[in-house]
Amino acid sequence: MRWRRTLGIDVIDTSDASKVGSVDGIVVDLDSSRCVGVVTGAGVIGWDDAGGVGRDAVTISSRDLVREPSTDAEEAAVQGRSDPLGRRVLTEDGVALGKVADVSFDAETGEIRRLLLPDDDVQGSRLLGIGSYAVVVASPDREDADDLSGLTRDELYERAKARDIEGRSGMTKQELLDALA
Repeated sequence: MRWRRTLGIDVIDTSDASKVGSVDGIVVDLDSSRCVGVVTGAGVIGWDDAGGVGRDAVTISSRDLVREPSTDAEEAAVQGRSDPLGRRVLTEDGVALGKVADVSFDAETGEIRRLLLPDDDVQGSRLLGIGSYAVVVASPDREDADDLSGLTRDELYERAKARDIEGRSGMTKQELLDALA
């Protein structure tokens, strides 16, 4: 599923087939890099309370599952302060990677799979923070050195440059991965 596509879809109470509202935001738990709730109006529905998060609607068994925000993350989502779309992506070392075009997540578990940038993407497991100014991700040096697949093309290029790999400027992300392997 994609974050951008999920915003605005209907929230449906399956007990009476009525529309409760629409998805106004998504609550993220940064420790687990997971979507943990859906915002509708000024209320929150826990991810695990939703019957399903689908392409066309979020279903719940009762409108009573919509509750007041009870955590800082829920409050930030209700206030729109934790929406990553359009925000700058910075590594914890202060390197700008681009802006978030969309976020890919698993609709069943809420796991954030990737932050999608216009020219590249970043693994969701690197997510450290979402704020009003930027989205912060772990620096590649702090990751498992053997797993380069989560790095952006620019980060791979910098590693190829440090190893003086010829032809690196014209290589695709996959070619850089192969050259660095």
